[in-house]
Amino acid sequence: MSSTEQASVAVIGMGTVGAMAAWQLSKLVPGRIIGIEQYGVAHAYGAYAGESRLFRTAAYEGEHYTPLLVRAQQLWRELERESGQSIYLQVGALTIAPGASPKIAGTLEAAERFVLPHEHLVGRELRRRFPQHDFDDGDEAILDLGGGGLRPERAILTAASLAERGGAEIWDDTRVLGIDEQHGRHLVSTTRGDILAEKVVIAAGPWSQQILPELKTFTKVKSVPLTWFMPKRVDQFLPERFPVFVRDRGTTHLFGAPSLEGYAVPRSRTGRSSTTSRSCSVSTPGLSSRRPPSWRPGTFRACTRSRCATASTRTATRPISPRLSTPRPTAAASSCPGCRDGASSSRPPSAVSPLT
Repeated sequence: MSSTEQASVAVIGMGTVGAMAAWQLSKLVPGRIIGIEQYGVAHAYGAYAGESRLFRTAAYEGEHYTPLLVRAQQLWRELERESGQSIYLQVGALTIAPGASPKIAGTLEAAERFVLPHEHLVGRELRRRFPQHDFDDGDEAILDLGGGGLRPERAILTAASLAERGGAEIWDDTRVLGIDEQHGRHLVSTTRGDILAEKVVIAAGPWSQQILPELKTFTKVKSVPLTWFMPKRVDQFLPERFPVFVRDRGTTHLFGAPSLEGYAVPRSRTGRSSTTSRSCSVSTPGLSSRRPPSWRPGTFRACTRSRCATASTRTATRPISPRLSTPRPTAAASSCPGCRDGASSSRPPSAVSPLT
């Protein structure tokens, strides 16, 4: 391509934010919209990868978030209506923490202030309603009834498809080389050619630092591996019985989702400097596991005799293959020092089935 392409808006990165921005821009902005993606749309390397993501309407992080989340919920429904796809599963979102935790107080305050449907659960009622969790004495939970789980890969593919239907163009397998200002407009240089755009939306996620190096001074890219556990009774972890959850246990922050595909339960954790977590939130004896498709091979273990699964990983900093858009089938055998009867599993990841 020799000549410079003209556009009203160039969207760099077609992940969660970029795909949704392109979809909305295709409806709201006259002129040419071009989305640029260095891999394929809904590839395996983005922050969204992993078949499910959490969605909460009552946010303990600050009261200014809740109105934005309520509006986002409306837009998820709009995306479903326009496409006919099932993307947002309103199964509820459970925030679990010790009763004195500011997260319990913050979630409850947000729910009450914005009149959001919710339940405050403690003690025996909490254990009765959600026996899948291994609760500690003093734990409380807020069930955000408007929350739930999202299918991120399906959402991104759907938004990108609707954007194209609305007239937007998507340049996939195209890398951005730089951005320069030219007389009040922006020259976006790519491996496919140059685009002179009135506006530029940078939604490149962890790659944004390569486009805007100044971001390195106040942002840090960090991988959060996901683990898939396979319970013996998967029926107890289907969306109709098991809400998405976030949980504080000691210094560890856990989050997870139900089994959207009826096979395995995704879970992750943050909070400790160690890459090994032994404080599993879900009491699921008899588990095996597999590595997530978006990271290099690590080691995932699940104890088949303990109530609490253990998982250790080696976090990768680069994708498996720079051109691989579909994750390969993976296999991992469960094992721990006290167990030698772990099962193994191998399956390709679901193509359409986040969480935090």
